[in-house]
Amino acid sequence: MRIKAVLLVTLALFFAITGLIFHFLAMFSKRWTVAIPRQPRGPNDQIHYYSLWTRCQYSNTSFVIPDISSQPNIENFVCRPNTYLRYDINNEEISKKCYLSRHQCSSIIGVDPDCKCKYLPITQIQQWCCILAAVFLLFTIFSLYLRLIASPQNASATLLLALAPMALLTIALLLMIITMILVGAYLRRNEYEDYDMKLPKHIFPPLSILSETFNLYRLNAFFKNYKDPIVHRNAISTFKSIHEERFHARIDWSAGAEIVAILVTLITYILSIILAVAQTMQIRSVVLVTLALFLGIAALVLHLLAMCSPRWKITKRDRAPIMAPVSYGLWQRCEYANITIMKQGIALGIRPNVQICRPNRYMRYSSDNFDTCYHIRRNCPVTEQEQLPEGCLCRYLPSAKGLQWLTVLAAIFLVLGLLLLYLKTIASPQNDVAVLLIGFGPFICFLLALLLMSTALILVGTYLRRDTYEDYTFPLTSVATDAKDVQGFDLHSLRNYAKRYESKFTHDQYVNAENELRTDAHTHYHTTIGWATGFEIIATVLVFFVTALTFLLVQSSRSDDM
Repeated sequence: MRIKAVLLVTLALFFAITGLIFHFLAMFSKRWTVAIPRQPRGPNDQIHYYSLWTRCQYSNTSFVIPDISSQPNIENFVCRPNTYLRYDINNEEISKKCYLSRHQCSSIIGVDPDCKCKYLPITQIQQWCCILAAVFLLFTIFSLYLRLIASPQNASATLLLALAPMALLTIALLLMIITMILVGAYLRRNEYEDYDMKLPKHIFPPLSILSETFNLYRLNAFFKNYKDPIVHRNAISTFKSIHEERFHARIDWSAGAEIVAILVTLITYILSIILAVAQTMQIRSVVLVTLALFLGIAALVLHLLAMCSPRWKITKRDRAPIMAPVSYGLWQRCEYANITIMKQGIALGIRPNVQICRPNRYMRYSSDNFDTCYHIRRNCPVTEQEQLPEGCLCRYLPSAKGLQWLTVLAAIFLVLGLLLLYLKTIASPQNDVAVLLIGFGPFICFLLALLLMSTALILVGTYLRRDTYEDYTFPLTSVATDAKDVQGFDLHSLRNYAKRYESKFTHDQYVNAENELRTDAHTHYHTTIGWATGFEIIATVLVFFVTALTFLLVQSSRSDDM
């Protein structure tokens, strides 16, 4: 079926204008995110709405009307610029003065000249991303309209009009997606500045001498002078935990309008790609195949390096005693230790920082075998399965198994995609089935590999601390019956303890114990991604580009029908 170019341009123009309208609606509306108090505790604990330029709340406004004894209160939606107080935190006098006027930013009272009201850096980035995206969308609409009415007289002008909408939409889409990623990543950032919190005295003795409450900026300013990274990290963690307990944060309809704008712009982008491919018949498919092969091989190499590396994530202890970091991979977990070199029973010396790796398996057992397996749960890396008691098994975590299968299948599809791409360069298929296989096969293989690798990265982020909960033992006071006899648990042994002694260990006690375990893990250890995850991210990006190139190849092979 022959598609008229003018119909495609008209559809692209319609969707581009629609996307611009929704983008403007999101830009200038006032409800990108909202912070809702779970249980209001004071006059400032109200629902606050945050946007790129303003923050708003509902407020009762009194109107004085002559000759009326009772003055009416009308609830208004009151907005002010979304700025926060910034000042020289090294000057104690200015800090005290600005602290007193911290809630007067953008009010009619004003603030001291030494105190400045500024947008948050992340808000400024979102503002610029939205403005630039709107500019590129306007240029896209203009270029599509030119393509609809103009008749270029040379090849250069024809190529420019064909590729300009696609290039402009690429930039606009990236800026809009970056904006939404920042909205999600910093969902509570305004809330951390807008609401003050009093930190618990029993947890942070250095802060208990201060009568003031803190927002995030003030808390970080305090630790510029009181330099203790461990207390600082614990203070920030507790500060954010209190916010999560007291407030519910979510995106609002302005962010929804931006998501609609992204989806509509994505449709325009697909149409512009089809138009560009149909117009630029001079692009040789061999160039696209060569580029796709090069990027695909690079992605496969990085993917295999990541698969075989034990450094997907790294856990370090933040409190004394300081321990060597432990790295976790798909198959192994490794740590560094000082090894004594022995020869014929004689110690020759100590070799520091030797990497020791062992299978990334953990003890698994049922609640009936708790008493037997609990005391040998650390023996998995050094004990063969035949030497373990019946009912005690060494197994990979379900999340690790999922990652293993996802990465192996992704590697298989990458290899198949590369083979089919290579066949496309050397083979001349003689029947429709072969033409279909070589034409669509690479795109399908790389698309499946992209989905599998993206899912693997999502799993890594979702279960970033999962190994920490299993690899370390945490003494839990909520389980101990005697304050002097505190028993240690990992997450699996705690769950089986609760099942084994469910008659005397209630569900609420288990929930409290699990929360204590997770809190101890978060305050004593921190986990970051390792370079293997970085390799996998780069490989995923490369596969994304290879998938786009193979899609262009599919469109190029069908260009005669356009």
